[in-house]
Amino acid sequence: MSNAEKEVNARVCVPGKREPHTTNPGLPGDVMDKAITRLGWLGLLFAATILLVHWTRISFTPFLSSSEGMTIADIAVIIGTALGIVMCALAWSKRLPQRTMLDIGLLFQVAASFCIAVIEFRIRIHSSEPIVGVSGMALWITFFVLVVPTTALRETLRQASPHLAADAALVTASKGIEPDSLMLLSEVISDVLGQGAGGRSAFLSGPSFAQEVARGLPTNVVVAATHHELSVTVQQRLATERLRIYSSDDPIGVQVGGALKNVIAIAAGACDGLGFGHNTRAALITRGLGEMARLAIAKGGNVLTLAGLAGLGDLVLTCTAELSRNRTVGFEMGQGKPLDRVLFELGHVAEGVTTAKSAYYLAERLGVELPICNEVYRVLFEDKPVGEAVQDLLHRPLKREWG
Repeated sequence: MSNAEKEVNARVCVPGKREPHTTNPGLPGDVMDKAITRLGWLGLLFAATILLVHWTRISFTPFLSSSEGMTIADIAVIIGTALGIVMCALAWSKRLPQRTMLDIGLLFQVAASFCIAVIEFRIRIHSSEPIVGVSGMALWITFFVLVVPTTALRETLRQASPHLAADAALVTASKGIEPDSLMLLSEVISDVLGQGAGGRSAFLSGPSFAQEVARGLPTNVVVAATHHELSVTVQQRLATERLRIYSSDDPIGVQVGGALKNVIAIAAGACDGLGFGHNTRAALITRGLGEMARLAIAKGGNVLTLAGLAGLGDLVLTCTAELSRNRTVGFEMGQGKPLDRVLFELGHVAEGVTTAKSAYYLAERLGVELPICNEVYRVLFEDKPVGEAVQDLLHRPLKREWG
């Protein structure tokens, strides 16, 4: 057998074994392997150092500790971002398989996020400094992505507003309706930052579990903004080979779909918990979509938006997948557990619980009929038995499907 044939045979993948990664012709394999290993240890050491330094209130220099200069949290963001860029560069060099690159990149992101969370918690407890992790850098940044619970958005914006550039674009990935004010998130942004902020706000929504996005699984979402140019800009900056983003000019429809689908998912989970079948779930999803459309129209949105990713797409995902927190809440309540116990065991934010109350009062204010959402509200906040809520929905007067 010739040397060429031996080389070809050596490259054939054996089932059950990983294919060896390709070596960058510009650098010897052992050099790259050592560089990757040292980079990983450096990142972990840096994360540990940040925690130790801040926790014991030790400062290297005024530059690192002063609230007027660059904070340790700022450094964590910079380094975390830099490490992410390095991982991407390594992937381009074909030195790391894609899955390995994603795992390592996610590790650094989690480490950086953990450092920032601990640091900001310490700041909140021990000082009056606002919770803005990158306050020293914010005026240089023109593109922000907001992913906070609906109940925290107003306060987050209030504290961040002095540090935001006047032309900074705000991309909101949160989903819900603000309690008490009953405002959509776009209305909250305008209320806090002024009407001009509405023109530079975009809203990202669609069927996208964070876990699957982080794993690099193909995902489609939509971004909506009043100005088409902004939605296209966000689309171009955030889209990847595995994250396909569509643009829209209907932020109201996108927000309503993203908010109400969580409430409908609680109802879908309850039906599954009661042992109902596929017919029930399909009917609930369809009628729930109708409720989303009615509220979107009442708020000035486009009904066709609800037939897309932010409406039907996200609704189907949230109502059927076991990863859905809101469906889990409904499922456990359908099994007979009380709400407080369900939320304690869940350990995560389930936006549908808060949104159910907001949607109930908003629909009442606008005169919109939302029978499913209303029953979810009564089960969650009026202790109505799940079985009784189902019976009341089934015993409603017969009527036309549309109109």
